[in-house]
Amino acid sequence: MGSDPVEIVAFFKSCEQLFAVYSEPKSLQAMLIRPFLNDRAKTYLTTLDTTVSGDYERLKDAMLREFKLSPKCVLRTF
Repeated sequence: MGSDPVEIVAFFKSCEQLFAVYSEPKSLQAMLIRPFLNDRAKTYLTTLDTTVSGDYERLKDAMLREFKLSPKCVLRTF
Protein backbone atom coordinates (compact mmCIF):
# COMPACT_ATOMS: atom_id res chain seq x y z
CA MET A 1 0.00 0.00 0.00
CA GLY A 2 1.37 3.37 -0.96
CA SER A 3 1.16 6.55 1.04
CA ASP A 4 -1.45 8.13 -1.26
CA PRO A 5 -4.93 7.29 0.08
CA VAL A 6 -6.32 6.80 -3.44
CA GLU A 7 -3.94 3.86 -3.92
CA ILE A 8 -5.80 1.93 -1.23
CA VAL A 9 -8.53 0.97 -3.70
CA ALA A 10 -5.99 -0.58 -6.09
CA PHE A 11 -4.28 -2.27 -3.13
CA PHE A 12 -7.47 -4.01 -2.01
CA LYS A 13 -8.33 -4.99 -5.59
CA SER A 14 -4.89 -6.57 -6.04
CA CYS A 15 -5.21 -8.39 -2.72
CA GLU A 16 -8.59 -9.80 -3.65
CA GLN A 17 -7.24 -11.05 -6.98
CA LEU A 18 -4.37 -12.79 -5.20
CA PHE A 19 -6.73 -14.30 -2.65
CA ALA A 20 -8.80 -15.74 -5.50
CA VAL A 21 -5.79 -17.10 -7.38
CA TYR A 22 -4.32 -18.80 -4.31
CA SER A 23 -7.69 -19.74 -2.76
CA GLU A 24 -6.85 -18.12 0.54
CA PRO A 25 -9.36 -18.89 3.29
CA LYS A 26 -11.44 -15.94 4.47
CA SER A 27 -10.15 -16.43 8.01
CA LEU A 28 -6.57 -15.56 6.95
CA GLN A 29 -7.13 -12.70 4.52
CA ALA A 30 -7.15 -9.86 7.05
CA MET A 31 -3.96 -11.15 8.66
CA LEU A 32 -2.15 -11.55 5.34
CA ILE A 33 -2.48 -7.90 4.34
CA ARG A 34 -1.22 -6.43 7.63
CA PRO A 35 2.50 -6.33 6.74
CA PHE A 36 1.70 -4.41 3.56
CA LEU A 37 -0.35 -1.60 5.12
CA ASN A 38 1.13 1.90 5.25
CA ASP A 39 1.91 3.53 8.59
CA ARG A 40 -1.36 5.46 8.80
CA ALA A 41 -3.38 2.30 8.13
CA LYS A 42 -1.38 0.33 10.71
CA THR A 43 -2.02 3.03 13.29
CA TYR A 44 -5.74 3.01 12.50
CA LEU A 45 -5.75 -0.80 12.68
CA THR A 46 -4.74 -0.64 16.35
CA THR A 47 -7.89 1.33 17.17
CA LEU A 48 -10.25 -1.22 15.63
CA ASP A 49 -12.11 -3.92 17.50
CA THR A 50 -10.77 -7.44 16.85
CA THR A 51 -14.04 -8.45 15.23
CA VAL A 52 -13.41 -5.78 12.59
CA SER A 53 -9.64 -6.13 12.26
CA GLY A 54 -9.89 -9.92 11.89
CA ASP A 55 -12.50 -9.91 9.12
CA TYR A 56 -11.19 -8.83 5.71
CA GLU A 57 -14.45 -7.35 4.37
CA ARG A 58 -15.15 -5.39 7.55
CA LEU A 59 -11.53 -4.25 7.72
CA LYS A 60 -11.63 -3.08 4.10
CA ASP A 61 -14.87 -1.16 4.69
CA ALA A 62 -13.43 0.46 7.83
CA MET A 63 -10.25 1.48 5.98
CA LEU A 64 -12.19 2.94 3.06
CA ARG A 65 -14.31 4.96 5.49
CA GLU A 66 -11.25 6.14 7.43
CA PHE A 67 -9.48 7.25 4.26
CA LYS A 68 -12.77 8.77 3.01
CA LEU A 69 -12.81 6.63 -0.12
CA SER A 70 -16.47 5.83 -0.48
CA PRO A 71 -17.70 5.75 -4.09
CA LYS A 72 -19.26 9.18 -3.58
CA CYS A 73 -15.97 10.66 -2.34
CA VAL A 74 -13.99 9.13 -5.19
CA LEU A 75 -16.42 10.53 -7.75
CA ARG A 76 -16.13 13.96 -6.15
CA THR A 77 -12.32 13.77 -6.29
CA PHE A 78 -12.21 12.80 -9.94
